[in-house]
Amino acid sequence: WPRPFLALACVLCALGFWFTTRRMLSGRLASAVKIAAAGWQLVYFLLLLNLFTGMALLPMQNVARSGYLFLLHEWAGYAAVAAFAFSLAVPFAARASEPGGMRHYWKAARAAIVVSAFFAAGLFALVSLEDQVPGPVYNASLSTIPIEKRAPEDKFPAPLPADVAGMAQMSQSCAENPGCHQQEMEDFLISNHNLSVRTPYFQKNLRMLKEEIGEENLLICAGCHYPYMMLSGNLDYEYYKTNNGFSCVYCHQIGSVRKHASDKRITYLTVEPHVAHLKMFYNANGNPRISKWNELLVKLNPTGHGRVFTRPLYFEDEYCQVCHELQIKTPKFAGLQRNTCIRCHMQPRRLLGFEGAKMNHYFPGTNTAVPHTLGLREVVDLVQAWVRGDIDSSAPDAKFWTLRKSSGERSARAVWLFMNIEPESAPRPGERFSFNVITTNTGIDHQFPSAPLDLVEAWLHVKVVDATGRTVYELGALDENFRLAPDYPEQLRLGGYMLDSQNHLLIKNRVWDIQKKIILRNIMPYESVKDRIEFTLPENARGPLRVTASWMYRKLNQDFVDWGLEDTDMGDLPKTAPATVVGDVTATVKMDSGKAPHASLRGN
Repeated sequence: WPRPFLALACVLCALGFWFTTRRMLSGRLASAVKIAAAGWQLVYFLLLLNLFTGMALLPMQNVARSGYLFLLHEWAGYAAVAAFAFSLAVPFAARASEPGGMRHYWKAARAAIVVSAFFAAGLFALVSLEDQVPGPVYNASLSTIPIEKRAPEDKFPAPLPADVAGMAQMSQSCAENPGCHQQEMEDFLISNHNLSVRTPYFQKNLRMLKEEIGEENLLICAGCHYPYMMLSGNLDYEYYKTNNGFSCVYCHQIGSVRKHASDKRITYLTVEPHVAHLKMFYNANGNPRISKWNELLVKLNPTGHGRVFTRPLYFEDEYCQVCHELQIKTPKFAGLQRNTCIRCHMQPRRLLGFEGAKMNHYFPGTNTAVPHTLGLREVVDLVQAWVRGDIDSSAPDAKFWTLRKSSGERSARAVWLFMNIEPESAPRPGERFSFNVITTNTGIDHQFPSAPLDLVEAWLHVKVVDATGRTVYELGALDENFRLAPDYPEQLRLGGYMLDSQNHLLIKNRVWDIQKKIILRNIMPYESVKDRIEFTLPENARGPLRVTASWMYRKLNQDFVDWGLEDTDMGDLPKTAPATVVGDVTATVKMDSGKAPHASLRGN
């Protein structure tokens, strides 16, 4: 109802302004009086417009969809102030034009300036007084280095006051009322950021950490996985089995981030809770709930509310890197173009199949283990579709030279890995056939793979089918135990491994004991790798051959899953992390006919 009401009100105000102003200007009045009268009529009209737009805004359930209306409301107020000042100035100007009038004019002007200055100063002091009270600040050093091995400046400070820590854990109040952040909350609740610590294998990992190096070292993972422990000092990690690992407020109250000057393992962040504003969402009982009065205040000043929770830092890669720097290194050069983290991982919700055009807060990536373990099949499907490129993942400001693939009428889908197949010889039945798979990282703006090397697997899966539909060769398929064959060639893998403090292979994700990271092979942005495949064709193979090569990826590897879920009842769900296709190519290769072999070079 607000829109037709607002339109009718604006029309009536405009007609009233036109008729009354026309009547005044046609009367026998001095020109200065006419101008002043028109000015006052304009003030009256603008104030009515401001009133009606405000009345229309208040009952609206979705503030985000009322942007233009709010701008009209805001600028009508500014224009009313300007028209008011103009209407006051006209009589003074008229009197100043009389003999000796300038003296009276300047006297009145000085008085107006002094009164206005005092009024503005008082208003500014009233609005900003509470903001000037310094709030608590929490400076955290993020790394997996045990506390006893840290420098004094890298140890954890004292927890925040209980009420402030409680405010920093708030999420529910952000979506409690209609028209607020329900869509962002829907994304956040199913995100890996929020749910990872809830999984049985993460809980088992924390239990092992506590047993090996002490309960106080549970904090070393808190800053990036369950920050409430760090801010509150409550070391009960099992609390997160049924509670959110992250919170909206925590991420949106980080004031600064930085890297250690020399130690690449260490980053820093500063949490700066805006206590005065957060109190609006935190009642006397300590429950995150906003009152109707505070809800009204937020709707009256949505831009001020937004400034509290949004900073330019949040749009920079450094913000994401404070937690992801250990595993994901940004390229040393940007080249002609490079997307930021959020351009790929926070596309508008509609591109992920959700409602709305806001930036998603699910942050799709390649981790299928978290949603699979927690029984969120629809989230697993979303991740796999996003990684395969089945979801339109174009960034809003993507450059025209970004490599893309087309599918029917849709052509704005990014290609993560572009792959070619190049035969070395013409295939002949009963003889050796070899070809190269060339893979270029065209769409991933960091190295692939880029997760913990002791947890992930990336391998090349190859399948060759002849003209009869028979599989004549396959390499890289998983067996009934979700494992690769023991003789799978190591040179067809990507990734590496980690060593512990005893120079042994790091297992069970014991991050507190990492000594060294060994990267055997990965694909950096805009770089290529070549993999050679050779096998003997059966005597009865019939051409042409259909050759498919796919880069498979899963987080977690089966060794870790078998350990992490050995005591977990998964019901009908298999105890594995579903593998995902990151890039693939299919080529049709003709059998030997005395001519050079031919292959399609189209890849995904």
